[in-house]
Order: sequence, then structure tokens, then C-alpha cells
Amino acid sequence: MGKYEYMLHTWGGFYNPEYNHGMEAGTFWFDSAEERQAYLDRLRVLEAEYNAKHLVYTMKEGTETRLRTVAKMVFEYGGRSFDFQLDFGYAYPVHSAFYMFEEGNYSCDCNRSSFLRRDGHDVPELGCGDTIKMRDFCVARMA
Repeated sequence: MGKYEYMLHTWGGFYNPEYNHGMEAGTFWFDSAEERQAYLDRLRVLEAEYNAKHLVYTMKEGTETRLRTVAKMVFEYGGRSFDFQLDFGYAYPVHSAFYMFEEGNYSCDCNRSSFLRRDGHDVPELGCGDTIKMRDFCVARMA
């Protein structure tokens, strides 16, 4: 079991180049909730100072915040098989990754065909449906 840490993941329009505040989006770990809050407060001050819109963030804490949640599977479509994996990032709940592919948005052909096209596969852009089948599905926590 790892060290108990306080994670902050930031992104959004706040980091657009026109704001030029010198901060970078990313994932940061702190030894205490107070340190994490102090960093977030610093970002909020810059957000107001630069009138920078849309500072988006998530916070997690615990002993597994440095583990990434990765889903792996094989998609089948048109008589072909495609290995696929999606990294959900740090501290993403495993049950949420299962949900996304089994019942959520990623269970639909519109998203699955988009994933395969982005990976360079010659697959048409499909509308909503369930013709792209999934097998050998697993979700792992990885360092």
C-alpha cells in the first residue's frame, strides 16, 4: 500500500496561452489537504487576476492516487478484431471504467467507432447502435 496523498488534477480554459500566467495543467500530489488547498487557492487568485475562465479540477485522496485506471479489450467489427485500451488517468474509479464500456457512453457504436478511427483503423463513423462487439474486457490499476 502506498503513502496517503492528496491529489489535484487541473485542466481547462484557465491554461489557454492568452492568459500567460505561467502555470501548467496537470496532476499534482501533496502531503496534506492544507497544502493542496493552498495550491488551489493560488490558482484561483490567478484566475481572478487574469480573468482566466474555466479552471477545472478534480481532487482525490488516499493510498492509490498514483495508480492509473486502464481498460483493455478487443473490439470486433466487420469480421475484424481490434485491440484497444483506454487510460482513464490517476485514481479513476474502477467501477466507473466498467460502467463506461458496459452500459455508459463507450458501449455505443458512435464512440467505439470514433476510438477505432483515432487509432488509425479503417472503420466508418457509425451512429448510435451496438454492432461493435467487445470481448476480453478487463480493467487494471497500474503504476
